[in-house]
Amino acid sequence: MPTITEVLGTSLVKVTDSGSLFETVNDLTFLEGKKVLLFFGDFYNNISIMFTLKLVEMFNTLKEEGLQEDKFNVLYVSKDLDELCMYQHMKMYRMPWLALPQGDKSVELVKKFNVNRVPFVVLLNSNMERDERCYFNGYMDDLKQFLLE
Repeated sequence: MPTITEVLGTSLVKVTDSGSLFETVNDLTFLEGKKVLLFFGDFYNNISIMFTLKLVEMFNTLKEEGLQEDKFNVLYVSKDLDELCMYQHMKMYRMPWLALPQGDKSVELVKKFNVNRVPFVVLLNSNMERDERCYFNGYMDDLKQFLLE
């Protein structure tokens, strides 16, 4: 069984309102025992932007209903051109989740999961292994079902 750091690396980032673009989060223990939805996206792709808006809405609704906290987390894996585009994408569309920093681990995940288009989602179960049953067909209700079961 792979560990969180083997799959995701040792840190994540979140958008900050301070002078720097991102704040680094080094403690990933909050992901232990939870499902993780890896969302691969891109600021310059209209379909990805539309999906981002729907995913943010679904995430916020589930959080308001108290259904998200113990079950899953979403992590953004950027296929944006650079860190500034990634920051703009996350800030503009108010992504409430953390992201993998751009770099080797993001590239590794793109290759590992054969991400050849965006948007693309991969659901990792609580053991940090890919849940092959989760095939996203464009319907948020189907995705929501996998996250909450």
